[in-house]
Amino acid sequence: MGQDNRLMPLVMVVVLGVALQVAGIGIECWNQERPYNVAIRFAKSYFKLDSGMEALICENRRIADDRSVVKTYVDTAADRAKQRGFDISYLKSQLYHVETNTTFNSAAEAEVHLTAKRRNAINPVFYWVAKIPFFNLTREYSVDTRLKVVKENGQWKVCGDLFDLPGAV
Repeated sequence: MGQDNRLMPLVMVVVLGVALQVAGIGIECWNQERPYNVAIRFAKSYFKLDSGMEALICENRRIADDRSVVKTYVDTAADRAKQRGFDISYLKSQLYHVETNTTFNSAAEAEVHLTAKRRNAINPVFYWVAKIPFFNLTREYSVDTRLKVVKENGQWKVCGDLFDLPGAV
């Protein structure tokens, strides 16, 4: 009986940890299906030059001139970086202080006004070091855009003018 009492706190901690993990996953899944989350993920991918943003774009906006618009965008950025003598990672940016305001036009269409600050982020360490005023490595840029988000096949996708975000590479 005495040994059972010693294990009870450990069992309670494990059960509590599992319950919190399940609750966190549930909250994350619930938040994923919101227009503003899709807009934020798209904007972050856009400035990180991440080709994964293609999954967040409407089907009819993914291809232009028989070529993926995302591949064209990333390749163009890589070419610009190469012409300047840099790797593509030099052009990547990190968004922070992201704020959104969502206006629903209907149950399947919304407009997300996204504002954020952007700073070059060659790698995660560079981002944090660059923020220190003493080093003065990069400037901060403002991002202020409106993204049209529509529900396509049960998921929110970014449509409209995709690559006119201010400060684009």
